[in-house]
Amino acid sequence: MFKWFCNRLYLIGIIITLVNLSCGEEKSNSEEISNQLFSIAEETISTHSKNGRVVSEIEKKEYKRVVLLATPFYTYFEVLNAENSIVGLFNRERVKKVPKSIKSVGEGAHLNLEKIIQLKPDLIICNSHQLEDLKSLTIPIMACDEYLEAQPRGRLKFLTMISAITNTGQKAEKILKDFSLKYQNHETLNISVLKLDNFGDGWYQPGCNTYISEVIRMAGATPVCIEESNISEKIAYESAVFKLSENNVFLFMDWGKKKRGWKKRMKHILELDNYPKKIVYCNTTQTNYYKESALNSHLIIDDLNAVLKTEKKGRFFEIKTFEK
Repeated sequence: MFKWFCNRLYLIGIIITLVNLSCGEEKSNSEEISNQLFSIAEETISTHSKNGRVVSEIEKKEYKRVVLLATPFYTYFEVLNAENSIVGLFNRERVKKVPKSIKSVGEGAHLNLEKIIQLKPDLIICNSHQLEDLKSLTIPIMACDEYLEAQPRGRLKFLTMISAITNTGQKAEKILKDFSLKYQNHETLNISVLKLDNFGDGWYQPGCNTYISEVIRMAGATPVCIEESNISEKIAYESAVFKLSENNVFLFMDWGKKKRGWKKRMKHILELDNYPKKIVYCNTTQTNYYKESALNSHLIIDDLNAVLKTEKKGRFFEIKTFEK
């Protein structure tokens, strides 16, 4: 009897341990796709800055005439089949296959306020940097800086926010569940990847808490980045030269509409005392990189891993080399 009792306790202990492990794993996943940039209450939707400050607050309801100034959010409307809720789109030319019913409200850096007013929107979605241009309007505004979400899987969570204003909650839940399962952990490749940008006024390096650094990390490589930073920060010319000399691979995100001429767009690299012998190249326009980074970061991560591992051309990335 005593032996039977001990066996029962042992079995119960195993079950409790498995339950705890399962809950722990679920907690880890939920933390990775946190929604700190927004919160949904019973009657309102609020957006927040990284430090928790409320940026905007709107009534929680279905909106049917949305002007979308934060262009990356178009992907979420599209996957939810809610494009008919959008009447105006900023930088419309940068998005493929937009219905003709959605009108342009400006391109580049020019925002057409007159056109926005003519469309009679019931909601404007923008980022916090655009708020100053909209201060004269009385239309409800939701301002959210989606690019601050560094976790690739975390970007899926914006589906919840968009579904709350398009009455597509059930569809969003299914997509969120299905897409979350597509992420996998890649083995360490023992390769360091450096990304530097030159915006004319100097060199910029991404922080370790940025999206691109997390993509590199999840692909199995080590990002060369600025510790405890969630933005790209300006670095000295000497630092850029040194970093180029010590790292395995240089990541070049090309903004050109075509690959032709990419060396000319990298001319600033050739002016440095050291220049990369091996480059991981991505044409963001042709590969639809920015659109895919909203919902399909797993494709970008898997592709980067495969290219670094095999050096064969992928969907987003390819290896390039050049000499002076």
